Amino acid sequence: MKNLLKYGTMVIAIVFVLISCDTDPTELGGEFLGIDVDNTIIEEDFEVTAYSARLNPVQTNNFGSVQLGTYNDPIYGKTTYDFVTQLGINSAGISFGENRRVDSVILTIPYFSRSTGQTGEATTYQLDSVYGNEPINFKIFRNNYFLNSFDPENVEQAATYFSDLGPTVNDIKGEAIEFIDLENPSNPAFEEVTNFTPSPEEVLLTAQNSDNETVVSSRLSPRFRLALEPNFWKDLIVDNENAEYLDSDSNFRNFFRGLYFQVTSSTGNGNLSYLNLTDATIQIFYTSDIPDVQENLASSFILNLTGGRAVMLNNELPSGIQDQISDSFNPENGSERLYLKGGPGAISLIDLFGPDLIGGSDGGPDGVPDQLASLRRNDILVNEANLEFYVDQTAFANATSVSVEPENILLYNLSNRSIIGFGTLQRNDSSGPGIKYEVSLTQYISDILSGTIEIGQLGICVTQNLSAVGASRVKNQTQPQLIESIPIGSAISHEGTVLHGNLSSDPEKRLKLKIFYTEIN
Repeated sequence: MKNLLKYGTMVIAIVFVLISCDTDPTELGGEFLGIDVDNTIIEEDFEVTAYSARLNPVQTNNFGSVQLGTYNDPIYGKTTYDFVTQLGINSAGISFGENRRVDSVILTIPYFSRSTGQTGEATTYQLDSVYGNEPINFKIFRNNYFLNSFDPENVEQAATYFSDLGPTVNDIKGEAIEFIDLENPSNPAFEEVTNFTPSPEEVLLTAQNSDNETVVSSRLSPRFRLALEPNFWKDLIVDNENAEYLDSDSNFRNFFRGLYFQVTSSTGNGNLSYLNLTDATIQIFYTSDIPDVQENLASSFILNLTGGRAVMLNNELPSGIQDQISDSFNPENGSERLYLKGGPGAISLIDLFGPDLIGGSDGGPDGVPDQLASLRRNDILVNEANLEFYVDQTAFANATSVSVEPENILLYNLSNRSIIGFGTLQRNDSSGPGIKYEVSLTQYISDILSGTIEIGQLGICVTQNLSAVGASRVKNQTQPQLIESIPIGSAISHEGTVLHGNLSSDPEKRLKLKIFYTEIN
């Protein structure tokens, strides 16, 4: 983020330098560059070699949210998202009183949403981070797989769980958690939630007033609320106050290892929700008698869906796309198309300034691309440098909505993961297909020319969240080349795209490095 802020202030810095030096042009050229009144700005294209690599499973236990559902990408196929989460207890050593009766057990998980208006006391909302509107079915199981906080082989490092954890969790899962219909409590308990789609409706909680009338007691932002069959939770918690596993939060996490949310099927494309576990709870509502205090006292006990968690993905990547990604890996020449897909999908790799053929003492390579070495021999000021990534719209021929295209891509240094810049999808109009992403490299190229930093291989990926800081590890990836991690915003992203590469059949859309510069002398 520090580097991103640095590049973000680049424009101000360049303008200040130019207006402070009498020998430099007073206005920059082009749209961004202004008017080149002295005809001093040189525009030059430089070679770029770009190609794609398929990714192994990626780390998911460091996500800020979890995903549940299915997403059907028009290019990269259908992906199913399950997750596992630990539960934590707020209170240890609690006394539940005598003659305990559990009235209800409610699981609540908020959606990400924002208010769009208010009428009287009612608030309308729009859901964020929900994709698709067709139903899914899912079950919740008791999890028997222990999620460590630290790496068992190195307790000084945090544990890492990857997107391929699903089969391991599924093989040893416990019993299914049962649900009940609060509106029809006489109906049998059931194990599968069917025809589920997230609702943007305000959630109303009701209570009985002093006149025994049902009134609205609380208004909550959109969330899903499921009534759990109470006897399981009564036996586990309320009737076991002396159990050792209720003595501390760590004891409880070790005994009851959390919940496993598993999508069982979907209708059509289904839907995918990013869920906010920060405020997610299981609340046990019970009444009991407290000797010498009160009889029939209403209380509740809260379990938080906090602690360790991991998202598990199953991507049905079409075989044709797998082959195209594999064929596009050509470090020597680059590729016609670039493939980007979030999660354990694909990223593209970029080498700037072409090959290194000469410059060494023996007449061979010297470790610096020849075009870069030639540019360094001139005393220049970089006015602007950018990469334009044109979208290959033929890849989206089967897309039913322009919203499937990722809004942002991220350019970063592959070795140290420093952020170079990002590009936002440009369209001719809001309802039209994406045209291109433009990523500024002005500060990066200036630093390379001055020797402040060394040139390195770059990575380009989609990103779900530009503000997400950090990286997600890639599991044991050495082929087709070593890739140790990707930006966390790419790991959590579900979308994908295809871009024109440096060998595109359309010369106007080929990827190239454009540099606008001024010769100082």
